[in-house]
Amino acid sequence: MASPIAGGVLRATKTIDSSILVPYTTPVPTIEITFDAAVTIVSGQVYAVVASAPGATGATFDTGIGWRFWSEAGGYTGGGALKSTNSGGTWAAYGDTSQYFHYITKASAVEKDKGPLTGGSSSIYFGNTTWYAQPFTAASSYSLTSIVLQMHKGALVVAGNLTIDLYGPAAYVFTPPSAGPTKKRLIAAANNKIWYEMTA
Repeated sequence: MASPIAGGVLRATKTIDSSILVPYTTPVPTIEITFDAAVTIVSGQVYAVVASAPGATGATFDTGIGWRFWSEAGGYTGGGALKSTNSGGTWAAYGDTSQYFHYITKASAVEKDKGPLTGGSSSIYFGNTTWYAQPFTAASSYSLTSIVLQMHKGALVVAGNLTIDLYGPAAYVFTPPSAGPTKKRLIAAANNKIWYEMTA
């Protein structure tokens, strides 16, 4: 599977039984997907929520899973929605700059990033080889523990798996410098304090 965002890597994934979803009703309820480990989110970086149901027989009202797609008169700047028709092999823009899929990220039950959720919405269906992704730009840094999504299952969906992936920049890994001799050089001494610079 290709990342839906430039330079992205898979940061978390969770697969659940789609039987926990209810058929279409108004309003469409939400489900909360809790990842097995927290994901470090960095302010200003772009991430993407990917929804797929490979076992579904199609991507229609009857055969797929519906994800609420919101439209805002004032626009949405978090990142345009994306669609794949080949199981995430390639991605293309979906909708326009006023539209986005419902998402709310959480850090230990505290809401963090989300769309405005003030406009109107309709269901867009995914399943089998049709997948969707919703990018977002992190407004702050935090440890993401779960994502809330507004979804329902198709009328003929009895069982199967729903997979939610989170893509983002690769996690930074600190690599300490190699061990070696060090030198200490006096930088300043004032007010009973001394500062040294340590160099290899």
